[in-house]
Amino acid sequence: MLCFKCIKLSYCRWSHSIVKKTEGGEVYDKFAIAATLLDVSFKGSSCSILESQIISSCEGCNMKYLCGKIDEVIKDYTEKTMVVTECLISFKMRRN
Repeated sequence: MLCFKCIKLSYCRWSHSIVKKTEGGEVYDKFAIAATLLDVSFKGSSCSILESQIISSCEGCNMKYLCGKIDEVIKDYTEKTMVVTECLISFKMRRN
């Protein structure tokens, strides 16, 4: 079931916390992470430590690898869903 936040409705019964508390401690919620990545695919992303000028480039950052992988996941997701989006737009235009 899709979270209503993903389709921009004001009511949402799903928690959007990335960290969930369990009996064994805390874990990361994959759905919340995936929903965040979906949102990033529409809005774009930036790096807070670059913007704050804590570092001057990504070259010396130990998160560079992970940031690159996040960009790859978003690009891959966008490419794989682009066909569906284009088909829906085309179908809607033909109906009008």
